[in-house]
Amino acid sequence: MNVEIDQGTTERHLYSVFYGSEAGADDIGSRKLAVCASFVLKPLVWSGLIFEEDGERDGKNERHYFKTPLWRSVLELDLDEDLPPIQKH
Repeated sequence: MNVEIDQGTTERHLYSVFYGSEAGADDIGSRKLAVCASFVLKPLVWSGLIFEEDGERDGKNERHYFKTPLWRSVLELDLDEDLPPIQKH
C-alpha cells in the first residue's frame, strides 16, 4: 500500500493489488469495494494517514486516496527510498 498510494490511487486499483489482477475488472461489486474501503481505507482516513477525494470516471463515482504529511512523518517503511519525490503544485 505504501508504494501504490504514494502518488495517489483509486480504491478499485488498491482492491486489485490486494486481491489479484482479475479483481481489477470493471465488474467488481460495489459491496466488495465498500467492504475493502470500510475495513482498510476508512480507518487510515480517520487516523489522518491518508485522505480521499471524490472523482468521476466514465460517469461513475470514484474515490482517490493520497498519503498525508502525517504518513510520511510517522511511518518509515522499507521502500520509502525507492519512491519518487512528491510533486508540489
